[in-house]
Amino acid sequence: MKTAFNALASVKAATVFLLCLFLSLANNIYAAKIGPFNVDGSIELEQRLFIDSSAFENFSQDIDINDHQTSVRLLTEFFTEWNDGNDRLVIEPFLRFDTEDDRRSHTDLRQALYTHYGENYEISAGIGKVFWGVTESLHLVDIINQTDLVENIDTEDKLGQPMLRYSYLSDFGTFEAFVLPFFRERTFPQAFGRFSGSINVDTANAEFESSRGRSHIDVAGRYSHSLGNWDIGLAWFSGTSREPDLIRFLDSSSGQTTPFYPQIDQFSADVQLTTQGW
Repeated sequence: MKTAFNALASVKAATVFLLCLFLSLANNIYAAKIGPFNVDGSIELEQRLFIDSSAFENFSQDIDINDHQTSVRLLTEFFTEWNDGNDRLVIEPFLRFDTEDDRRSHTDLRQALYTHYGENYEISAGIGKVFWGVTESLHLVDIINQTDLVENIDTEDKLGQPMLRYSYLSDFGTFEAFVLPFFRERTFPQAFGRFSGSINVDTANAEFESSRGRSHIDVAGRYSHSLGNWDIGLAWFSGTSREPDLIRFLDSSSGQTTPFYPQIDQFSADVQLTTQGW
C-alpha cells in the first residue's frame, strides 16, 4: 500500500511539475492590460526535500510521510482605477496545490478591496490586507489579518480579512478606524506531516469565547505619524484573538487539540528610527 501511495504521489508530482512548466513557459511572470484592468501575477513551482526523517515516521503504519513535497502556487492581481484615480479596485486571488498536504492545498482571496480617496480621507470596503508595525522579525502588534501558517512557517503570509476601513489624513498624523465583521481561523499543516509540530490541531471544531463565534464583530483603531527620522504608531484592537490557545483543550495522551480563540483587548505602540544606513 505504501509503495502504491508513493507511486501515486510521484505521478501527481510529475503532473504538477509538467503543468507548471507549461504555464511558466506560456506566461511565467505576466503583466498585461485587459480592458480597464491591469493584470499581474506569478506562477511558482516549489520542491521541498528533507534530509532527515520525520519525527513521526514510526508513529503509525497508517501514516505515510515522504521526504519530498511538491506544490505549485498561483498568485494573480487585478487592478483598476477610475474617477481620476480617486476610486480603486484591487482583486488578488491565491491558489496553492500541494501533493502531500491536503490542508496546504487551499485557495484564498488575499484582497478584493474597493477604496475611495477623498481630499484628506480614505474609505475602503471588502477583503483586504493591513500591516501594523515596523521592520522586525516578530510582528507583535500586527493583528488585523490572520496568519496563513500552511503557506509558510515564518508567519509572514496572511489571509484576507473582511473589513470596513476609514482613514483620516492630517498634518498631525493618520487616524484609522476598522470594523471587522467576520473572523478567519488560523490554518495549520496536516496532522503529523512536515512542519506540523508535535500537536495535531483539529481545525474543524474550533472553539470561541464569544457566543457569536466567527461572526463576532471586531473593532480597531490606529494612529501613525512620521516625525523626521522617527515613525511612531499607537493602536488598539478589541475582538477575537488571531492567535489560538492550543493548550486549553490539549489531550496529552493523543497529542490532539482543539484551537480556542479568546476575546482580547490589545493596546500597542511601535517606534522606528531610520537614519543613514540604519
